[in-house]
Amino acid sequence: MKTKLLSFIFFTFIFSSYSFSQKKYNFALTSGNLEFHKKQSKSKSIANKSKIASFVNESNTSKLNDANLWYIESALLTSDTKTNSKQSKTFNYINGASPTEPALGFNVFVENNATLITNESEGGVAIGGNLIIKGYYQVNIHDVGNYAVRGNKIGLLVGGNIDYNSSTNGEIKVNSNRYVKIGDGTGSKVWYQDQNGAYSNIRITEDNNYNSSAKIQIQDNALSFGVSASNNPVIESGLIDFTAAFQTMRASSVSISQNATNAILTKPDYPFDAVTTNLPSRVRIELQNGINYLNIDSTDLTNLNELTFINKPDANKILVINVNAPGTVNWNVWNHAGIGDAEGAFIFYNFHNTTELNIDGATIKGTVFAPFADINKIGWSNIDGQVIGKSLIHNGGEMHYQRFDQSISPVCDVVADNNTSTASITEDETKTLSGAPADGTWSIVSGGGTINGSTYTPADINTDTDVTIRYTIAADGDCAATTDDVTFTVTPVCDVVADNTTSTASITEDETKTLTGAPNGGTWSIVSGGGTISGTTYTPDDINTDTTVVIRYTIAADGDCAATTDDVTFT
Repeated sequence: MKTKLLSFIFFTFIFSSYSFSQKKYNFALTSGNLEFHKKQSKSKSIANKSKIASFVNESNTSKLNDANLWYIESALLTSDTKTNSKQSKTFNYINGASPTEPALGFNVFVENNATLITNESEGGVAIGGNLIIKGYYQVNIHDVGNYAVRGNKIGLLVGGNIDYNSSTNGEIKVNSNRYVKIGDGTGSKVWYQDQNGAYSNIRITEDNNYNSSAKIQIQDNALSFGVSASNNPVIESGLIDFTAAFQTMRASSVSISQNATNAILTKPDYPFDAVTTNLPSRVRIELQNGINYLNIDSTDLTNLNELTFINKPDANKILVINVNAPGTVNWNVWNHAGIGDAEGAFIFYNFHNTTELNIDGATIKGTVFAPFADINKIGWSNIDGQVIGKSLIHNGGEMHYQRFDQSISPVCDVVADNNTSTASITEDETKTLSGAPADGTWSIVSGGGTINGSTYTPADINTDTDVTIRYTIAADGDCAATTDDVTFTVTPVCDVVADNTTSTASITEDETKTLTGAPNGGTWSIVSGGGTISGTTYTPDDINTDTTVVIRYTIAADGDCAATTDDVTFT
């Protein structure tokens, strides 16, 4: 089934309706337009919606990044509401079909807890649960990543708290003028000033112990960040919805896994025979333009010792390795021959059903995308890419910032299947509609009637009627809507029968007889015996002997239903 690869992520920011300053640039929202200008320079205004998208996708993108407004890249200004003197704008960050977009550019992005023991992450670290400190670890040692809160780029974000009870001696240093956000400050003390009241580097410790055994050290002070306990404080919750992010990434992981293998593999020695299944210990790969998919299982993951690249991956030749390894996987990483650290930005390891991933061995060239898995990284080799998992223990090696932001198209394999019966029904019956997959919608293409839920009720008809019912699976991201039609026949119910209820009592020739019949709308006629009918009144002829009169009541034919009659005789 096709699942949505993150189509939209919603960010809401509040801007002053008059001005908003961000370092080198001033911003304003005026009459629905985004205005910006360098300080003390002429302002420029761009109208909302598509013009903003085209503006930031051209040469001006770097200006927005300089101003720490990276999140406006490829954005559309879609809605606004006014609250007092402020204007709230919602930007839809449109996914370029990169499955890592929900990770917001962090080098490490985990849903639950993370234990950091050693060594470092070149980029930022975002943790949905609690942080456990068990050694000396550095974050954001390079100036990479653009996730910011009110102008300050974030190097470490913890959705939960610092778990001092589980922590041991250790210190996390946050570098490159990056700030820290912690969702739950229970048990933590943030030192915007040191014990002597000086503006030393910001420190987060256990309770009031400035020199606690486990702590976080930000390599800059509060004055530099322009922060305090009441202004953009370290302790702030609800900044990232990790649950939604991982829901999207898990769906993406499953969808990507459905792509068929198209990568070209050969044995390493002449005559370089092709390899398709049961990988040997050493293979060569030749990348073609586009997405190169390589689907392997846990046996391949264990058997392979060296993957040699005949040509290097790049933005035009992307390698996606889908790993079908359910449960626990112990990956002794193979050697990636023929490529360097930079090529990790174009390699994507998709562990789409692994629940526990233990990593050792050589350096991984590429992003480890394991949104279902608890990850345990040991050994001194590195990971040249992002690490995305359910939880993380990092105990060896470095996380190098090679962000995977390549487009991967979804697998559009969801097809509407209308399996409603084609058997005929009568107009007084209903038909149960049945379609797959679930959550589609029903509509009547032709033939009339109504649909309530999954029950079709015919219209009132008088002739055989063909009815066409459509089942639709809506468009989903880049995948178009699909439909499936079923046609069946509804036949009329001919249950209208003439009923002549006129009295059979005799009358004299100088009397009249009132004619009665059902249902209404029929016609009266004299079969025999003479006389006249006016409306529903029969008047006899002038007779000289007893005469038998036969009066007929007729309900006319209606479509495929024949006419019916009923006669009454009286004297």
